[in-house]
Amino acid sequence: MYSVMLIDDEVFILNGLKDLIDWTSLGLSIDNVALNGEEAIKLFNKKPADIIITDICMPKVNGLELIKEIKKVSEKTKFIVLSGYDDFNYAKESISLGIENYILKPINEKELYGTLEAIKAKLESEVKYNNMISRDKEILKDNILYRLMMNNINLIELKEREFLLDIRLDYEHYSVAIMKCDLETSGENTIDDIYDFIEDSSANREDICIFNNLEGNIVILFGSNKFEGFEAQILEYLKDIKNTLWDTFHVKCFITQGNIECGCLEVYKSYEIANKLQNYLLVQGYDKIINYFDYTQMHKLSNTKFSVNSHDFEKVILSKDQAAIDDYIDGIFEELKQSENITPDLVQNIAIKMLIEVNKICNEFNIQSNHENLRDMILKICTIRTVDELKDEIKFESKSLVGNIKNVSQKMSPITKQVLSYIKENYYEELSLKTLGNKYNINPFYLGQIFHKEVGQNFSEFINKVKNEKAKELLLSSNLKVSEVAKKVGYTDNSYFYRKFKEHFGVSPNSLRENKNY
Repeated sequence: MYSVMLIDDEVFILNGLKDLIDWTSLGLSIDNVALNGEEAIKLFNKKPADIIITDICMPKVNGLELIKEIKKVSEKTKFIVLSGYDDFNYAKESISLGIENYILKPINEKELYGTLEAIKAKLESEVKYNNMISRDKEILKDNILYRLMMNNINLIELKEREFLLDIRLDYEHYSVAIMKCDLETSGENTIDDIYDFIEDSSANREDICIFNNLEGNIVILFGSNKFEGFEAQILEYLKDIKNTLWDTFHVKCFITQGNIECGCLEVYKSYEIANKLQNYLLVQGYDKIINYFDYTQMHKLSNTKFSVNSHDFEKVILSKDQAAIDDYIDGIFEELKQSENITPDLVQNIAIKMLIEVNKICNEFNIQSNHENLRDMILKICTIRTVDELKDEIKFESKSLVGNIKNVSQKMSPITKQVLSYIKENYYEELSLKTLGNKYNINPFYLGQIFHKEVGQNFSEFINKVKNEKAKELLLSSNLKVSEVAKKVGYTDNSYFYRKFKEHFGVSPNSLRENKNY
């Protein structure tokens, strides 16, 4: 609702105005009344009004003098002048002051109602316009500050746009903090609500500036002319914000702070560190503040050696016991959590290696993987932000694989299952339909037909696929020479191995190893 103040030196006029209009239906409320201009000015200074309806001829301060005084402190307030005198000079001076209407007494109800409707529409339009201007300014500010964080703006351009920013550019020292919020427990509150709250709470501080980065996180830029005590001040502010957000919105956040840099053009270095530290959400979880000192300490102490035994993981998956699989995965990640000074890279590498094993088993059983290629799988892992989410992703992939293995196994004849099991354990031997036919007392030609029908590939293609998958595993997890890998998986001719490997993966063994980035 918009607020209204009524001013007249005659009480019966004030009472009549209150009853003349259905103020609530118009979206207006009478918040104050005054008997003269002097009283009205005092009331306005305590509680400003959107609309003032005033008489002209009043003791102490008349209506025209009142309008002049109010306009000195508020250009937004709208005025309606009431007068018992049909005096052109009064009307002319009132209009020159920018009033909305000059209404003669006795008051015409329709004229007053129509004027109020027009004023309300004008106020709403001004609010929309101001909001639009404010949003445009906010977008420009975010763009300038983000370019500053990316080291993509020069000092001249920055100075020209300083008026759009909420922080001075002449501080000697700057530091950046990035805040990621967990909205799961915040009810209906949005990141915009939290942003507005933080911005409002810092509105009177010219040494702090708030903006959003492209990842949707809240960025806080700090400035100071004193290096001593600056770090402590920042930490105190961030702790207060973290605790206040929990108390007010029931929101947990993960805050990272970069190092302190000299001058505004060096602030991008602080942002780079703060942004890099955001990866530690994966191992630290929400409700934490990590700064540059913590980061350097973690890297000094980070000598944790942790790996997953691929054979054990494969064995538990092939047991098709989902409870045992979940327990195994829980155990791996619980051990990770208990390890000291683990890094996000280590956790992601463990998850990627486990999913590669899942993918390998999919290929062995000719089952379509949930991921089109290895790159998509790695990208998905790198976007997951918590250890529990990673664990759930691996459980989901494992459960999907086990379901598909059960379906495939139900459709296979006992002889095909025996052959697949034998290939899995003895892929490095010289295998053929003839040797396996002799082993299982079945005609090699008939075995080949059954195998192709139930597995979906001919025997030689499947053998090469298994050998190449094993070779890839060795190339990525060991320091064996390519020739040694070829021999281990059963290829006696290196050239033939290179050709078959490239046919299967699209790259040579050497290229695969060189491009390893996880």
